[in-house]
Amino acid sequence: MSTAANSIAFVSSDTTDAKAALESLSARYGQCSVAEATVVVALGGDGFLLQTLRETMGTGKK
Repeated sequence: MSTAANSIAFVSSDTTDAKAALESLSARYGQCSVAEATVVVALGGDGFLLQTLRETMGTGKK
């Protein structure tokens, strides 16, 4: 469960580097679901970033 101060969702593409970053950042900062998050961090390339932006646009997430 996340607190308001720690409501971050990390999402990653399928690349090895993105998955490693997801694991590292989740361990350091915690992780919650995209539905519960106030901040969504996309880890991957430009295409993955744009896909994540489209999926979360209009939801109030940063």
